[in-house]
Amino acid sequence: MATTVPPSRANRPLGVTILAVIMALLGVILLLVGLVGLVLVIGSVIVPVGLSGFQFFGLSASLGFAILFLLGIITLVLAVGLWHQRQWALILAVIILLIEAASGIYSFVKGGSSAYGDLTTPVIEILILLYLVAVRRHFH
Repeated sequence: MATTVPPSRANRPLGVTILAVIMALLGVILLLVGLVGLVLVIGSVIVPVGLSGFQFFGLSASLGFAILFLLGIITLVLAVGLWHQRQWALILAVIILLIEAASGIYSFVKGGSSAYGDLTTPVIEILILLYLVAVRRHFH
């Protein structure tokens, strides 16, 4: 008895598989950092103690960790969508890559200090964007 490979696995380009796995790992990291941060915020409100001289309480810390937690969820959903080659995941990934690349190029041109010290990251994001556009026929 021969086994058949599901169509989505057989047609998924290797680059999309790699991107989905990387996005899933990033999503898990963001989710865990956000969750641990929220636990520390809640804990420091209940028992106000400093951790290495830094107080983990306040609205800004709560909001920051909540945003990281939500970004983790969104990133995991995007990873699952890319894994299953969903059209909405492709569109969302393209939008995110466009925003990130534009932000990196703007920061480089502006000359301010940021995570984008050079054009390496925006160039990589543009290459991933071009790759996704090239394999868009695999998404449904």
